[in-house]
Amino acid sequence: EFAMVSVASVFHELERTLAQRHEIVRRPLEYFYASGRKQDAVCKDFLHQCDIAIGRIDDQILRAREEIDHQPPVIGFLMGSMSRGAAEMALWSRYLKSGDILVGNCDGDVEIAGKFFKTARIRKIPFAFDESTFYAVDDERRRSIRAEMGFKPEDKILLYSGRLTIEKNLHTLFRIF
Repeated sequence: EFAMVSVASVFHELERTLAQRHEIVRRPLEYFYASGRKQDAVCKDFLHQCDIAIGRIDDQILRAREEIDHQPPVIGFLMGSMSRGAAEMALWSRYLKSGDILVGNCDGDVEIAGKFFKTARIRKIPFAFDESTFYAVDDERRRSIRAEMGFKPEDKILLYSGRLTIEKNLHTLFRIF
């Protein structure tokens, strides 16, 4: 369900690692096509099967957990939401428990979350990347690539890889140039 390769990679590796010693239980696909009442029932049934719930922070899961006797801890990924204003935080923040963990992928999200949740357990797991695609090359190859692209040896090159969104603060970089 993740469009970004880096996010999908993090969840794939997390699942692969956990599956070595644990049974993985997923919310059934019917959840995504069901009515609100049915979604609530699916969430409750799902939580009864879990010792811990891991994934995006989901207010329906957190609300359903409040209504059942089995309340597994949640490891919820912030998914960059804090630096984008954390609009959905109002939906889920009141349902957090002391055993829950919030996970950010950058220092900014972790720092902002820490300001809102003084007693929360917050961790950082940076996005993964494919080392077979992104790797350092030796100086000879670097010079060859620069020449192929028409750069002179003294030319400065700035490379950015990421989304073009306001929270990345690229507008400031553009103004500097």
